[in-house]
Amino acid sequence: MSEIKDVGAGALPPAKVNVPCDEFENAIRAIGVVAACEYFGYGANSEFTKTTIDYLRARGQS
Repeated sequence: MSEIKDVGAGALPPAKVNVPCDEFENAIRAIGVVAACEYFGYGANSEFTKTTIDYLRARGQS
């Protein structure tokens, strides 16, 4: 897998808050996806981190 570019703090705009979990998602967006994934034990270039970045980008467009 190619190296994931850091999706740093604030790189993804906050999502609309409809349910409490959206606040958690916005916290991830605020501190940076890569940093959040590393905090939970996933590597910066892991498939989990890549999938999370893709998911948050897609949710930000809806």
